[in-house]
Amino acid sequence: MTRLFRRLVLAAALTLCLLSTPAAANPYTAYFDTLRVKVVELRDALVEPLTKPEQKRKALLEKILAAMDEVSASLAGDLATGKAVAATVVKGLLDDPELPDVVFDLLTKLGSDVKARLAALEGRVRSLPGPTVKKVQKALDRALAELAKADAAAVKRDLKKMAAAIQKTSGGADALEGKLLAAERAAGITYRCLVGTGSTVTATLDGAAFPVDPARLKWEARVFCDASSAFLDLHSFEVRLYRPTATPLGDNVDEHILFGYGTDAGGGSFHGTDTYPSSVNYLKIGEGQTVSGTGTITITTIDLVTPRLVGSATATVQNQIGPEHTITLSFDITCLKHVDFCGHKR
Repeated sequence: MTRLFRRLVLAAALTLCLLSTPAAANPYTAYFDTLRVKVVELRDALVEPLTKPEQKRKALLEKILAAMDEVSASLAGDLATGKAVAATVVKGLLDDPELPDVVFDLLTKLGSDVKARLAALEGRVRSLPGPTVKKVQKALDRALAELAKADAAAVKRDLKKMAAAIQKTSGGADALEGKLLAAERAAGITYRCLVGTGSTVTATLDGAAFPVDPARLKWEARVFCDASSAFLDLHSFEVRLYRPTATPLGDNVDEHILFGYGTDAGGGSFHGTDTYPSSVNYLKIGEGQTVSGTGTITITTIDLVTPRLVGSATATVQNQIGPEHTITLSFDITCLKHVDFCGHKR
């Protein structure tokens, strides 16, 4: 009997431990970490037996956790989760002294990412030739109008309207980018490039070499040319490095480092060789969550005839509760395939 009692006590303890431990976060960004901790804290503070109002409150908290448990592979997925969370809080949790502020901070961070992307797209619109700008201006105006609604809702701390407007701003940015790409192609911009023979890309993570799978190395660059095919701007570039693995699971699952400038970093355009702000994302194997950060990228050579890009980059990344990582990158990349590269077809 004593042995049975001990087993029952042990089982109860394990169950309580599992219920009290936050589940692994599945959102694309790390912005939900603080919210998850807070929601679990509030849920676990509700001890049985519960009154009917407490039961309703616990159900709403569980609904928020369930929304965050949905796997998101993009910022758009996180925006949908943020909208669902905001709606649930407005429904019956606004009286909590801390939770609405935590959700407001979450939406502010998601909104900042959307603003950065829209600012980068607006910079690309301004770089287009005058007649071409008109083709995308309406799409830009619609996205900016939604952004203004999001800012107005933020001033009033209206979580539901704020989340909805941020999501619509992101959708407007998607529509704008589609029209912008078509306009850039018409203006002579190309961005389809693969790494060619002789290219070298090396990276370090916290001072140690980061092995790179050459078969999965990806490079993308956007180039703007005028009517005479003379070089004007290198709009953006992106390098994605995957650690070799025996059985690749997928682009958003396998460990990788992603350096970007331009669209991803909220920047404008390269204007020749110089040092520019950079974004970096690092997905650590086994964690299933991307850690983001900022740094710099230095371009030392731009050759549009070969074409070839030479430079280096450095950045630090850290989520809200994890360790800080330092990442460096050096590259000498030759383009193997591209469409019309400023008139130099290959």
